Amino acid sequence: MNKTAVITCQSCGAGVVMTGRSGACEYCGNIVHLPAEQESDVSKASIPVKPAISKGRLVLKGRGIKSLEQIISLYSDNELEEVTDLDLSDNLLEGLDGINRFGSVRELCLNNNRLTRMDKLPGSVWRLSVKGNLLGGFMSFGELDNVVDLDIRDNGYESLPDLPLRLIRLDASNNSISHIESLAQYTSLESITLNYNRITDVPELPVRPMSLMVYLEHNSFEWLDDVSVNNISNCQFGKMLFISLKDNRFQDYSQILRISLQTVDQIQEQRNKAGESAHLTYYQNRFLHIHLDRCEENLSADLFNQELAVAEDGLHLIIYPDRSEPVAEVESTRPKGSHMVSTVILAFIFTGYIGYHFFSRQMAKPDGFGWVRLILTSMVLFSAGWIGVYLSNLMFRPNGVLKSISFIFKSIPAVICTAFVGALTSVVLALVVFFLMFLLPEDIFNWLSVGYAAILVVIGTITTVISAETINV
Repeated sequence: MNKTAVITCQSCGAGVVMTGRSGACEYCGNIVHLPAEQESDVSKASIPVKPAISKGRLVLKGRGIKSLEQIISLYSDNELEEVTDLDLSDNLLEGLDGINRFGSVRELCLNNNRLTRMDKLPGSVWRLSVKGNLLGGFMSFGELDNVVDLDIRDNGYESLPDLPLRLIRLDASNNSISHIESLAQYTSLESITLNYNRITDVPELPVRPMSLMVYLEHNSFEWLDDVSVNNISNCQFGKMLFISLKDNRFQDYSQILRISLQTVDQIQEQRNKAGESAHLTYYQNRFLHIHLDRCEENLSADLFNQELAVAEDGLHLIIYPDRSEPVAEVESTRPKGSHMVSTVILAFIFTGYIGYHFFSRQMAKPDGFGWVRLILTSMVLFSAGWIGVYLSNLMFRPNGVLKSISFIFKSIPAVICTAFVGALTSVVLALVVFFLMFLLPEDIFNWLSVGYAAILVVIGTITTVISAETINV
């Protein structure tokens, strides 16, 4: 008899419902095979000893449990009432008969089972995770009145089921959803994650959310159609509306600039006409943030008259409804002119400081400066410029302290390479000076030493700045 299972496609991340040992992903056509550890069924629950309930948490992951009766029979009613966090993921559950015996459970995890339906859960449940089941035909979570955090990833959904009206966070990623008519009735939603589906337009958004985050990454967008533009434009959010459209198939970005958000004055006028209270102070400085793919040659900020900013993780369009023009606030990854100039100057100062002391020592004891000391001093001289790089980063970058600290670790290989370049350069220059001493008058030795130190300082500064620029300080 064939088993039914949901496996994540390694190619596109969609959930693949299989009744045999392999199946084809409907989204990308990739052939998905059942992992070897799931091919053999488990005849009975593997619970050799009674698991302890620790501070209200009971974890029974991967025990081959087929029915809740196998668990309930191990505990008294009082013990079952103690459970507030129940994890039954990676089992073989096909139903939830007896779940109401856990009358106090608040967090319920049922990931990676064989559930095709959801029995009525205890009213205490507020966080529910059913990722990786077979719930694609179960279309109503509406009776779960108190659930505010719902995870229904990897269930083969082709359309979004009814949701609890008090829902705050929803994750329906890795399904096959192609269209969502409206989310307007779910007025408590703050985070909607719909990554790895087949969605082509932005659904109607909740009415008057304070802040709302909508993730639509890895879907089938090629452009924003009129429906999407209107749904975004009509959202009367209070502070921030964030929409991520990364990793889609965008071919035309021009429709994005058709988004026209209502200003505070317009919202106030509408409320006055409707006889509603017009306390709108929390609408001040609100903004729409749209996150798109990383910039390509044909997608530059110039195309949008500098309304689009380029960052490490993609393109960012930020629109303030109560300003006349959109404002791009995301910092470019490349150093600005002031940053580059300060890097060069500070690197030269620190390299020159070490070079000056090297020259002074050489002049004081010209016969006591051996090859080992020469090489070590040159390595320090070349590495000293990195102090200037760190200081420049600290002064001229947003969040400079955090970036400078992280860059210290990131740049360690470059600092080591710079030091070895310094050692090699000093040896080559020393050999050149050594041969010149036989060709030139003896009194020119002092000038040779000055030139030697100056060349080391210049080369050290250039090497440091180029290295720092290469790894994007």
